[in-house]
Amino acid sequence: MLGLGRHHSSKIYISLLVIVAFLIGLGFSFFVINFYPSSQENSHYKPSDVGYMTGNYNVLGDMLKKYHMTVEEYDERIGELEKENEILREERNLVFNPECSFGKVTEFSKESVREAMDPEIVRKLAVSVISSGSENPVILLHRYVHENVKYVDDPKGEEYIATPCETIMTGGGDCEDHAILFASMLESVGTDAKIVWLKDTHTLVGIETDGDINLEIENIQGCGNTLWMDHEGMKLLLADTSFAPCPGQIENIYVERENGEWEWKKGYEVIVFDV
Repeated sequence: MLGLGRHHSSKIYISLLVIVAFLIGLGFSFFVINFYPSSQENSHYKPSDVGYMTGNYNVLGDMLKKYHMTVEEYDERIGELEKENEILREERNLVFNPECSFGKVTEFSKESVREAMDPEIVRKLAVSVISSGSENPVILLHRYVHENVKYVDDPKGEEYIATPCETIMTGGGDCEDHAILFASMLESVGTDAKIVWLKDTHTLVGIETDGDINLEIENIQGCGNTLWMDHEGMKLLLADTSFAPCPGQIENIYVERENGEWEWKKGYEVIVFDV
């Protein structure tokens, strides 16, 4: 009799569990039907004519609304970001290039500048910069150096000549470091460049390029009339990436301007040499 009693109690216990489970399921169904919104009532699930769905969120559609962009503007911006990422990749590759050399403390001379020049190592970066825009390559490369290399003086009492690779790596350099990097990038894509040295004072770049570039430069905000220098029967567009956002702009402390003409201020010894 004792064994039968225990068996009977087990049946009752199982029956109660089944009933409880049924009631829980019934309650859950009631909650879903009455309180959980249908796909027609939930705005997150409404179909969209623009973009794609990620979970319950229309990423592209929300971005277009937030930034007041059209689909065409969005595609254009994505293209710009891809080009910027390509430039960043080439900067990274340059920094970790085992052939990336460093400069040294030395006297400024044709030989020390030519030794520091390295068009080959910056070619891929220069190509990426030029591919990022539709402007004249000289303008694009000038802007890149101006915006990405901060002016930093040499150690006190010393002349430090940095390589293009080092200048990119540190993101800083003085006027000759700017000039060496810019000239190296120009030479790497087939544009002849020369170093224009105001002895013991300042270093610029002279560029052999077409005069049509003037029209493009004049349309850039903050850029005025361009300065060209006569040198051995050719015209050189002067450029100072440490000073101006576009080529052809030189600080007035170095030049005299009058009636659309200009000349170097007295006292400067100007030396031009190939790189």
